[in-house]
Amino acid sequence: LYVIGTMNTADRSIAFIGQQSDAKRPFYLQASYYAVHLSVVCGEKTLDKYKRKGQPDRGYTQAWAAMMEELDTGIGRLLEALDELGIADNTYVFFTADNGGRGTVPGGSKLPTNTPLFGAKHSLYEGGIRVPFLVRGPGITPGSVCHTPVAGYDFLPTFYDLAGGERRLTDEIDGVSMRPLLSDPSVASL
Repeated sequence: LYVIGTMNTADRSIAFIGQQSDAKRPFYLQASYYAVHLSVVCGEKTLDKYKRKGQPDRGYTQAWAAMMEELDTGIGRLLEALDELGIADNTYVFFTADNGGRGTVPGGSKLPTNTPLFGAKHSLYEGGIRVPFLVRGPGITPGSVCHTPVAGYDFLPTFYDLAGGERRLTDEIDGVSMRPLLSDPSVASL
């Protein structure tokens, strides 16, 4: 299932996970939040919380901060659902962004948004291509850190490998499986 949206992304995703778990079916879910893009969408209650806090640092607006909290809350709900259903020990969760952060946010201050990284979205500097990337799942030590660079095109070979794929993928598929890094983050290269 591919879910894209904002406010009800977590609800729809959790319902799908529950259905698959009840039916004892393996599943793939891609929950794509619109946060953090220019269409800033957040709830009134969360926005009021950030208005009371004052202007955020690093060039963001109160609405942007509220949107980030709601994204965080939604992801937390997804992880809790996996725990409650008893399938977290057999489920991989990959969390990442599609590109580096914006250089400025409309309505925000002129302070750099990506400090300490240089550059932003649409650039090949670190601020444009370095993104958050976290994985939770079987065989991954909580709190472990890996410094080996990976890229988005490594996801398909990784998912194929984790799902038990045995045949070699075609040469048209770029990337390699990150599976060795998941069990041993000290691996220097793939």
